[in-house]
Amino acid sequence: MSVSTTTTANEVSATPTENVVYLIGELRGISRQTETKTGSLMVRRVISIARHWTDNEGRFHEDYDDFELSSWGQVAEKIIEIQNGALVRVKGRVKVEKWTDGTETKSAVRIAAENVTILCY
Repeated sequence: MSVSTTTTANEVSATPTENVVYLIGELRGISRQTETKTGSLMVRRVISIARHWTDNEGRFHEDYDDFELSSWGQVAEKIIEIQNGALVRVKGRVKVEKWTDGTETKSAVRIAAENVTILCY
């Protein structure tokens, strides 16, 4: 299948991909708080999302998936004030962050939070 787009000088070419994620879960502790080189606040927090299921024998199970959120600026200022355990909805994007630790290159998959809404304290 071929996709073709025609654009003029004033149009932006659309791509068939989008990196948007919505998560609903409980906020956990702050894993990192710092200022960027430009003086903007950067905060990382964990969002914990419950998964429930029933096995073949009818037993109820609960487990949690934890994701680290990265936030900057006004979002970081908001997210730092939210109580641990608060139920929130996060809109963001999946981001692979890479850095060098000595001679070793490391990476982590995080959620870059773009909007955080408190659903319940």
